[in-house]
Amino acid sequence: PNLEQAGVEGVMRRWLLDQFASQGVSTHVGQITLQDIQLADEWFFCNSVYGVWPVRQWENRTWAVGDMAGRAQQWVMDHWQLQEVQEAQVATPVITMEQTMPGF
Repeated sequence: PNLEQAGVEGVMRRWLLDQFASQGVSTHVGQITLQDIQLADEWFFCNSVYGVWPVRQWENRTWAVGDMAGRAQQWVMDHWQLQEVQEAQVATPVITMEQTMPGF
């Protein structure tokens, strides 16, 4: 998403956007709506501490770990070899919107 309402222009965010671009994967940075989230095939959070972790459940919707999240996790492991990412692949945490964006 764009950073007008939440988030930071972090190292991991920028690096992943660059990685997707270098692999020919189109990305769009903009405002994300609730409908966008509900209709998404997959989505994930990232930061330089935990790497990439897919969202598995939100309200009554569940998602499988998708191809883009899997690629992003692999790129992070290959580039930084983060132990936290390897552990996250074994037990991917469930993140709720309330935990990440109170009042969303």
